[in-house]
Amino acid sequence: MRSAAFLALAVLLASGCAPHPEMPVLGTVPDFSLTDQEGREFRPSSVPGTVWIVDFIYTNCPGPCPLMSERMKRIARELQSDPAIHCLSFSVDPARDTPNALNQYARRYRAESKQWTFLTGDAKTLDRLDWDVFKLGHLTPDFNHSTRFVLVDKQRQIRAYYRMSDDDMIAHIVRDARYFAREKP
Repeated sequence: MRSAAFLALAVLLASGCAPHPEMPVLGTVPDFSLTDQEGREFRPSSVPGTVWIVDFIYTNCPGPCPLMSERMKRIARELQSDPAIHCLSFSVDPARDTPNALNQYARRYRAESKQWTFLTGDAKTLDRLDWDVFKLGHLTPDFNHSTRFVLVDKQRQIRAYYRMSDDDMIAHIVRDARYFAREKP
């Protein structure tokens, strides 16, 4: 009886420590320059050596953006003790999403700027990032945009996409982000 219990405990411990499944590189994020919610220039070098969790939203969204931002808030809260992980929300409505508008939106979600950054800037740059880099879609006049979240490792390589509709999306993002945060560059 004692050996069976010991064996069961050993299996449980081992399964929790199993190596992370290999995640392919799905793309690379180039250098870019945008403006954050504080009005400061933001470049990837602004958060060096960090894993990113990315989404594309806009502050006047009557649809999925508030839910996306609630999910990002929960992700940020779960990962708040890990400075190697940073959340980035890119605007798909740069004409209205000024730094001030993004700052108010960030406050609504109690976003800590050292952990969660909201970005706006040139529409052409944002469209290039949305379409060519993250492969989520184009900036469109009707603001139709993807509700997927993206995981980027410390080398700025895209490693995974997560559908907002998945019940366990937050748990998967948190697990995967922690894995890549521990990984040596």
